[in-house]
Amino acid sequence: MTARPVVLLVDDEPEILVALTDLLEDSFTILSTTSPAEALDILARRPDVDVIVSDQRMPEMGGDVMLARARAFCDAQAILLTGYADIGAVAAALNQGRISFYSHKPWDGDALRAMIVQAAHRHRLEGELHTERMLLHGLLRNLRSGLAFKDPQGRFIRINRQAAAFYGRDEAACLGQREEDLTDPAQLPALRAAEARMAAEGKDEDVIAFPTPGGGTVWREFTRARLDANPGATPGSGSHSVLINRDITRQREMEARLRQAEKMQALGTMAGGIAHDFNNLLTAVMGSLELATDTGPPLDSRTARLLDNAMAAA
Repeated sequence: MTARPVVLLVDDEPEILVALTDLLEDSFTILSTTSPAEALDILARRPDVDVIVSDQRMPEMGGDVMLARARAFCDAQAILLTGYADIGAVAAALNQGRISFYSHKPWDGDALRAMIVQAAHRHRLEGELHTERMLLHGLLRNLRSGLAFKDPQGRFIRINRQAAAFYGRDEAACLGQREEDLTDPAQLPALRAAEARMAAEGKDEDVIAFPTPGGGTVWREFTRARLDANPGATPGSGSHSVLINRDITRQREMEARLRQAEKMQALGTMAGGIAHDFNNLLTAVMGSLELATDTGPPLDSRTARLLDNAMAAA
């Protein structure tokens, strides 16, 4: 369950704070103070504050001044309550980005509540966007595979160091470029075929072997996927896409070694079976030779020598 938005009320008149609390407490978690300095302390301790609703004219400190100081450590949305005589301060605060909305005193309850709901929603969205950006940047920096995002025209708009290194460039040199402009001409037919499959099916996976100067081979796996804003969108152009480029040479080598080991194991099993069959045959031969030697009439020297040779060979 999503926590209720947190609203900080700042006004030097306690009765104003009571009236605002009565108006908002059903939908918001309310913090309040009559001191702008204390409000700054609260904001420093409570990073979860979504909206600040502050009076402009207060003897200790003006609302616009307090909000300007709060911006050093707080990103909450701000609403300034003011009289018509303070419109100059409101305009300055709006221009400098310290407040998102303002309301005149006396306020309209429904309008002020709607304003605070909108401000809280905006703050939550900005927080989610900040988190998504942080996660994306962390992924781009730390992923061992190459990772890149393209706009609907196929130009790179985000790319990490590993993906850029595959094209022999740094990240900045790849941004705004199309993949085909950075690709070896010999690989262009495979690239265009992969792009066509992705456009038609939404995703494509391909493994390509690249020769190395030393005569070896590097295997790379390319995964492409459309990032449709609308899951029901018609396949084709108009979609962003992601490209994952992964070196799977070691994996291929391990698979080849495993296949060789399996072949050797199968060969050993077959050889063991053949040896077992021969042992069975030789056992019968040796038994027959022993019977011929022990139970028959005395043998001449030549026959005895032949039987001894047969036993030794078996």
